[in-house]
Amino acid sequence: MPDNIGLYETEASPGEYFYVRISPTGYCVPHFHNSVEIAVSLGDGCRITVNGEEITRDRFDGCVMNSFDIHYYPEQGVNACVMLIGENYCNRFYKTAEGKVFPTVLRANKDAADEFMPLVLNMEKQHLGADELMKYGFSDMFFGILKKYYPLVPRKNNPDTNLITGILQYIEKNLTHDITLSGLAEKFGYSKTYLSSLFNGYTGMHFRDYINRARVELAISMLAEKEKNSETVLSIAGKCGFDSPNTFYRAMKKYAPKK
Repeated sequence: MPDNIGLYETEASPGEYFYVRISPTGYCVPHFHNSVEIAVSLGDGCRITVNGEEITRDRFDGCVMNSFDIHYYPEQGVNACVMLIGENYCNRFYKTAEGKVFPTVLRANKDAADEFMPLVLNMEKQHLGADELMKYGFSDMFFGILKKYYPLVPRKNNPDTNLITGILQYIEKNLTHDITLSGLAEKFGYSKTYLSSLFNGYTGMHFRDYINRARVELAISMLAEKEKNSETVLSIAGKCGFDSPNTFYRAMKKYAPKK
């Protein structure tokens, strides 16, 4: 199974992961990773859901997704700068933070933006070719500026977030097998009604919709390799957990990216 299928993004989790990009925000499957993700809105009305709470951000509002926060962006066209900073580049900040983190919402502060935006824009242009010294320097400076203007807060230990994280990790590992809400309720010791409500709140979609969307992503990645392994489309559909050709084709029509 490709590493980026499912909720836990292994691609964005290594300690040396580093990404800075400015682009219009579009839909992404609810996900989490070990890296810290910071999104700075460059327009008004940018929306993001973090741990089940939808947040609307205006120009230069920031949103911080700490390690393992579950988050996703709905389909929209507002430009934002998204930064993912791996654990290695966060360590100096962690040492000075004494167990605290940035709040999820960073409301626009002109003085802060005047300091960090030139830094961000410069790094966005050259982050693919940046060496380790530049990445550490950017991270220290960026976190230092944020800490100067935004007080740190104790990190919340939300049992519901821990539960949904465990469920999503289980789904990722078992995506190609039969997964039902009843089975998850029995495994994790909660009622179907509670898990359904929790799942909808954190992911913004129904349980079955999420399963089928994730399986479509897996199928698309396998179909791209079809010529190399001579597998049929229906064989791939079965390996991705679809129990019938009709279910597979309906899901592909609904969830596959439009060309």
